[in-house]
Amino acid sequence: MLTHALLALCLAATPAPAPAASSPATDAPLIIPTPDLADFLSGLISPTDPAKQADLLPGITALAVRNGQIIARASAGVRALGSPDPIAPTDLWHIGSCTKAMTATLFALLVDRDTLRWDLTLAEAFPDLAPTMHPDFKSATLEHLLTNRAGLPSNLDQGDLWAKLWQHRGTPRQGRELLASTVLTQKPQSTPGTAFLYSNASFALAGHIAERATGSTFEDLITAELFRPLGITSAGFGAPGAPNPTGNTIDQPRGHEGVGPAAKPVPPGPEADNPPAIAPAGTVHLSAEDWSKFLALHARGERDGWTNPDGSFRIRPETFRKLHTPPADNAGSDYAFGWGSGTRPWAGTDGKPGRILTHAGSNTMWFAVAWVAPQTGEAFLACVNAAGPAATRAADAAVARMVRAARGTHADSAR
Repeated sequence: MLTHALLALCLAATPAPAPAASSPATDAPLIIPTPDLADFLSGLISPTDPAKQADLLPGITALAVRNGQIIARASAGVRALGSPDPIAPTDLWHIGSCTKAMTATLFALLVDRDTLRWDLTLAEAFPDLAPTMHPDFKSATLEHLLTNRAGLPSNLDQGDLWAKLWQHRGTPRQGRELLASTVLTQKPQSTPGTAFLYSNASFALAGHIAERATGSTFEDLITAELFRPLGITSAGFGAPGAPNPTGNTIDQPRGHEGVGPAAKPVPPGPEADNPPAIAPAGTVHLSAEDWSKFLALHARGERDGWTNPDGSFRIRPETFRKLHTPPADNAGSDYAFGWGSGTRPWAGTDGKPGRILTHAGSNTMWFAVAWVAPQTGEAFLACVNAAGPAATRAADAAVARMVRAARGTHADSAR
């Protein structure tokens, strides 16, 4: 299942060796020389201590932006265990549950366009399912779904739904229709709006609401409405790359199963990711630079809002503030719309702590994490083509290294 940073739901580690470091060029002023950051990353994933061989990882990339400009980036390692192909600057990374913030942002666009409402109820969104919908779900809202407060389950094992989604051979949209018609007949895990329960089903269901409202598939909708206007051209769904590489070259990083030097790369295909039906909850892949364009949007959104290049639609600053703010309820969670929120000393100005937005994602074969500081206009990301505690530690250390350089702090961890 996909994970969330603040819940520490990182699953089994998938480390592997990591030789050469790549050093992408950039025209922006750097806070760390790229070779220095690349060497640091290489040390994170290739520990020299023989006692830490279980912490070996295949590859890693890290990048930071300030006011939309790249201020640090580097990569290290290989695309797959047993392969000589080094990580390249333009390589694609599976970001798991970090997709959730993208899905919520798509809805911000649709709400500001008056296509949808935050208080749209599930009974209104699914009138054909209302007769069989559990009564407690009828008043749940789109806002409840996108803040994980709708009472939907954290796993989809009941009634073998998860297995059915794995075996589903229809389109991803048809898979989401199956999910909706199944989970909404069951009793909510909690009364909608009263408790936080991290749920991939919530975001998958929200994605299906967007499909019904617009007539487009979620995948086409988010590509056309969010990715392309932001200049994100590398985004796709599922594990990146070709399953059968030409010759001996692996075209993109592979996720890995297992831990330590014996970890095995998993070629793209059905076994390399979660079911396509849950794409709105976490199956996006893209390059680190393209991901940073989305993070930069949120780093500046509360100040500037966003108008797409042709001026045909916008997201207002106040809508970004809503996306970044946990609902005022008794759910006992600081989870906002696809973001964990909080404060950190390094994220503020004038010596005061500042607000942060963060999320992590993993499908048990990859790990990705993002941190956004709206007050400074900065964002930091790190991705590993493996998962588990070693990958989490490496990504966290990479972000902390960039934070120290950007903010002049001595933080040992972004957390």
